[in-house]
Amino acid sequence: MSKDALFYTEQIGVQIAREQKYLQDNHINFQYIEVDKYTWAADKVEEINNGKRIIPTLFIGDKSYTNPDNSILKEVLNIGEESKKKGI
Repeated sequence: MSKDALFYTEQIGVQIAREQKYLQDNHINFQYIEVDKYTWAADKVEEINNGKRIIPTLFIGDKSYTNPDNSILKEVLNIGEESKKKGI
């Protein structure tokens, strides 16, 4: 069972594009929120990251992940686990 993600970021850049593509390629539902457009989103990112605006910051379930690489996303979202269980 996959989880949904909140994806807090600024304008698309190389790092953001990688993570966004990874989520899309693995059929993970996510809500893309630009911190430049919403003050409340920027405040949330800064609160999580000790006053720093580090992007991307993702919320998956009740936990936050700051600039996670694909291996972290794979683990947290159980990507590939369903295939292993089915013997694919």
